[in-house]
Amino acid sequence: REPSRALLLKACANLTTHPTNDKFRKLRLSNAIIQAKVTNVKGARRILECAGFVQQGEFLIVVDQNQTNVARRASDVAARLKL
Repeated sequence: REPSRALLLKACANLTTHPTNDKFRKLRLSNAIIQAKVTNVKGARRILECAGFVQQGEFLIVVDQNQTNVARRASDVAARLKL
């Protein structure tokens, strides 16, 4: 579970720092690392949903275009993951 937590923290940190960068706003569900650390880990996907990701086809993406909202949600989730 720790590798999953580390990936979730990194995804949230990237969104907090770069809320408008498309590179950090999309995760491919077919990616082997995403499958191992998100798809196959109970609760991990829900955490990303709390950070603002939604599924669209084979991706989890952040659809909110308001950079303040994106950064705030990701920061809140990251803070809870660090507890």
